[in-house]
Amino acid sequence: MHVRDVMRTGVTTVRADTPIAVAARVLVGRGHASSPVVDAEDRVVGVVSESDLLAGRVPVGGDPGEIDPEEVVAAVMTHHPFTAGPDDDLAFTVARMLENGLRALPVESGGRCVGLLSRHDVLREVARGSLQSEERWREHAGMASRDRG
Repeated sequence: MHVRDVMRTGVTTVRADTPIAVAARVLVGRGHASSPVVDAEDRVVGVVSESDLLAGRVPVGGDPGEIDPEEVVAAVMTHHPFTAGPDDDLAFTVARMLENGLRALPVESGGRCVGLLSRHDVLREVARGSLQSEERWREHAGMASRDRG
């Protein structure tokens, strides 16, 4: 199975100069935990996550602080993130995500952002039962044909 079989397309992206409050609204509005950060040519330059947008913005005790309207995504995003290609092996990509504690990876093709692969996307396929090794699939298919026969 490949990344393209599970990735989300039509992902909302933000720019490095997007104000933090706007990026937060984008994530909340779309129900995403992170967003690729792209330049004017849709090349991935970073990733911004809920964690990035929350860090240091929830004060302990006292009044809530205000978000500096001048602060932009570039100040908090992960620069030069890991990315995947649509034809990359899904198992290898997920292993890399887990090893590095990544919740999502931008997917690039031809130097442009074409989607996002998140752990949630992969887990959805696990829940559906569609992520099985080829050997297990063959066993299942063989059992089904013997039952019919």
